[in-house]
Order: sequence, then C-alpha cells, then structure tokens
Amino acid sequence: MLVELDCSDKVSYHNQIGYIKFNSPSTRFSNITWLVEVPPVLYTSPPIVRKRINGGELHWTRMDTRLPHDALIGGFENEPTYIARSRHNGSLCPGRYVPSKRAAFIPWGFHEHQKQNFEILCGFNAQWVHTKEDDIPQNAFIAGYSEVRREPLYIGRAMHLGHLLTGKVHTLYKSCYLPFDGNEIAVTSYEILVLPDV
Repeated sequence: MLVELDCSDKVSYHNQIGYIKFNSPSTRFSNITWLVEVPPVLYTSPPIVRKRINGGELHWTRMDTRLPHDALIGGFENEPTYIARSRHNGSLCPGRYVPSKRAAFIPWGFHEHQKQNFEILCGFNAQWVHTKEDDIPQNAFIAGYSEVRREPLYIGRAMHLGHLLTGKVHTLYKSCYLPFDGNEIAVTSYEILVLPDV
C-alpha cells in the first residue's frame, strides 16, 4: 500500500525531543500518528591501550580506626566497600569491609562472619577478569588460604540482589563465596582479581 505523507507544519517538541506528525489520507482509518526517534550521534574513540602501571603494588594493611588512603575498592552496597581478609577456623579468608558498619565480613561454613580484627587490601595495580568455577588465571592474586591443606584462596566478586559483593574463590569447590546478610552465597560465574600481565 502506498501512503502519501503530509508533514507540513506538524513539528512539535516535548522535553527536547522532536516529534513530526504524519497524516495519511484514508477512508478506513483516522489520522495515523508516527513517532520517529533518531539515535544520538556516536563518536568513536581510539581503542584503549593497556599499559603496565608503575607503583601501586597490592599489599595488606592492618585496619585500625581509619581506612588506609590507598585502600582498594572492591564492591558497592549503597556505599563503596573494600577488600578485607581475616583469620577464621584455621583459614585466612578474604571478604569485604563495609565502612558504615566498621566491620569486615567473611564467608565460611555457609555463614557470614563479622570480624573486628582484619586487614585491608591496598594498592591499585590490579584488574578484574571474568571467569567461572575453577578456571583460575595464572596471574590471579592469592589473598589467603583454606583450613583444608592450606589451599590458596583468591578474591572474587559478583552481583547479588543489586549489590556488588567481594568474597573468596575456593577452587576445591569450584565457586566464589560471598558474605551477605548472614549467609555464605555461592556463585559459579564471577570476576577474579588478577595482577597485571608480566
């Protein structure tokens, strides 16, 4: 069907969006209103080039009354959260520090455990890489050890109920465990903290 369009003086604006009303003569229908949306202009930028960063090596700092100035942000729960680790039942377990609660939380044995004695990860020369189950990159940052044969524990993070949470990656169980709301949440698709490629 061929439609002849007449759009003379039919331009209107609403919230900085332009609308043009097109009318088509027809005996079976009344006026047809069309909404035409034009996408914004996209500018291309040069590709991001990764380069080795000098300084900012990762290191652990014992938490006292003040958050270290170079603490590494690991997640977000209505506020930035930081990567922490603490001893628990023979393990050195990574978790998260929540500033508003002035405590660290670690996942262990199906529960979240609150800690007052812990360390904060500081530095910035690291990146997050998506992985799953027990697929651990060679340059993954070792953050602690398990109570079982002192196997290495890594730092992982994932989304849960709208929060970006940090926790431990335990390869024996092929999961990342997140401490949240009293529980230890297991996820198999997550990001893992790695050191820059050497």
